[in-house]
Amino acid sequence: MKTQRTIGTIAIIGGCALIAISMYIGGQVTEGKTQIRSGEQKLKRVDTLFSLSPTTQPLGNQITSSGNKKIAAGKEKVSYYEAMANKLKIGGLVLIGIGAGLFFISRKKS
Repeated sequence: MKTQRTIGTIAIIGGCALIAISMYIGGQVTEGKTQIRSGEQKLKRVDTLFSLSPTTQPLGNQITSSGNKKIAAGKEKVSYYEAMANKLKIGGLVLIGIGAGLFFISRKKS
């Protein structure tokens, strides 16, 4: 009986830890999205400046191409970590539920 209660307590603590980790990752994702948005705005300004003349447009495309690649890579990483944070949150909630169930079942049998 005490084993179930101990496992339940460990599961609850583990679930809370997973939720805390997912919240940290979520904060970092939000910060990354803000940086990406800022980078996109800067690239848009540069693109607008160089697109004023047909002769400078190819030069503007060359300048902004590496920035666009970095932004695309950043968006890919953001979506990966966003999905990971969601999975961790769900896993944490499931662990808390299982832990609470084990904890209360073991109390009823005592």
